[in-house]
Amino acid sequence: MSIPFRLFAVEEGGLAAYLRILSAPGAAGETHGALLVINAIGEPVEFCFAALKPPTSALWRPGDIRRRSAAALARALFNECGARPRLLLALAAEIAPVLFRVDVSPTIAACRVIPGDPADVIEGEMATDQGPRLIWAGELPGVDSPERQLLNRLIDNNLLAEPFSRAEAALAESMQPART
Repeated sequence: MSIPFRLFAVEEGGLAAYLRILSAPGAAGETHGALLVINAIGEPVEFCFAALKPPTSALWRPGDIRRRSAAALARALFNECGARPRLLLALAAEIAPVLFRVDVSPTIAACRVIPGDPADVIEGEMATDQGPRLIWAGELPGVDSPERQLLNRLIDNNLLAEPFSRAEAALAESMQPART
């Protein structure tokens, strides 16, 4: 007897969202964004993606275009996402500090992740035994808070950095031209 696969997402412990903002390969100036939402054991719950072609005017400074594009994509992805994550994580190399503090101001705990050696921690950062450093957009969640408990489960399940790769792969797959 065959048993059909049905995905019943386990949401115990809460959900975490991983934000990616990437320059599109080969697309002149286009920026792509992805939001992967997973549960505490790494199962995908939702995936949203979007593309944006920013203005190409000499009036815009390149840094301003990147910042506005990232903010517009982040807002669009947050609005589209039906899941309600407790944590928002993004790679510090892709997301400027002002995105979470000024441009978007998420209503959930948000941090930028820096893969690397935990010995390199500076003031305002948090390190994990796995190596990634976390820079919180607001206050560090309290030790007994649901957000911190979810973060600890993600750390225990080696899920601080790996979902970023899945989000990028899913984004690349989603942005491929439709085959007929």
